[in-house]
Amino acid sequence: GSTVVSQRHMSNGSIWAITFLTNLGDEGKFGPVDSLTVSTDPDDSPHMFVTDTMGSPGPSLLGTGARLIVKEEISAFKGFEHQIITTQCTTSVGIMDGYFAISVDGVRTSDIPHDASVLDLKLELENIPSIGEVKVTRRRTTGIGINSFQWAIIFVEKLGNVPLLNVHDHLTCSDGSATPLIYITEATQGVLPKMDGSFAGEIELDVESLQQMDSTGDFVHVVDDLMRGMPYHL
Repeated sequence: GSTVVSQRHMSNGSIWAITFLTNLGDEGKFGPVDSLTVSTDPDDSPHMFVTDTMGSPGPSLLGTGARLIVKEEISAFKGFEHQIITTQCTTSVGIMDGYFAISVDGVRTSDIPHDASVLDLKLELENIPSIGEVKVTRRRTTGIGINSFQWAIIFVEKLGNVPLLNVHDHLTCSDGSATPLIYITEATQGVLPKMDGSFAGEIELDVESLQQMDSTGDFVHVVDDLMRGMPYHL
């Protein structure tokens, strides 16, 4: 997928920061990607790569105590509610058809096709006022029927532990599968950010001040003295 890479030079080495904007290699997944592995030996095969080359610097990395380290600094979507909608038939030859609907806080979506696209499901969910923005992926499931899918949903604006979505099942399977043919599970429970304590703070930005505007026209404010590893929220 897409990445953004920056480099910072130090007196005794360099740091490369890699931000993963998409994770196309793992369809249907939101959140952390598997850690990168590295090697400094051109003869190493992929299974020999590691996240820390301490003790085995290899012939292409020179210097006293030369070492490569891979470390995750920020975990994607950590703390956000993650739910999964799955449709299925009893047998792998069953052909799915029909529609379903979702309701939250007494508000119901329109009828959603059994093979709804990512955009279709996203728009239906975001039409429910209490949900707010969501991110959605879809993947075709295997071994549990033809036209069976799994949608992953991340609640971006509805913070904290979100109750499971209510599903209205109007799906059919050609193999005569008994209902329900659709179910919702919680992959990750959302957690509300802590807004008090010694690491909390606030600042009022003057958007009319040109001193805070950069060359691209964006308003920029640098937050100093942040603690490494602390899960800050804005």
